[in-house]
Order: sequence, then structure tokens, then C-alpha cells
Amino acid sequence: MNLNLNLNFFSSLKKSDEPDAEQQCCNLSDEAEKADPTNPEVYQCKASIRISQTKTDEAKELINKSVDLWLGKGFFFLTIYRY
Repeated sequence: MNLNLNLNFFSSLKKSDEPDAEQQCCNLSDEAEKADPTNPEVYQCKASIRISQTKTDEAKELINKSVDLWLGKGFFFLTIYRY
């Protein structure tokens, strides 16, 4: 399964009522990280899992890593306009 399919499957699985959905999400996010550790979306997914587990400190670290990767890829441009 490629990375995009993993992330899409993760999104639907996260919303499911399957008893092992949380563990499957953890496994998929780990697999996605191994496949592409420079993909910021992986860390957003992992942060989402940590938030649902009420592990907010870990979630913050993962979000910070995701933002750092986005910034490194040049996807964010901050412009301040003065009116």
C-alpha cells in the first residue's frame, strides 16, 4: 500500500467503530513514517492519534515536526499586510 493510500485509509479507519481501530491507526502511521519520514502529513496523522489518546505533549511535538517539514518544503508563506 502506498503512502497516500495509507493516509486515506487512516482517515476512514479513525472514524470507524472497529475495536482495534486505534492500534491499526498507530501501525499505519508508523508504516507511513518509515516509508517517507519527510512527509509532514504523516506527523499530522500521528498527532491526531495522540490527541485522541489525550497525549497532548506528544501531539504538540509531532505538530511542530510537521510544521518544520512544511516550512522546509516552502509550502508556507507568511505575509503581513498593513492596512
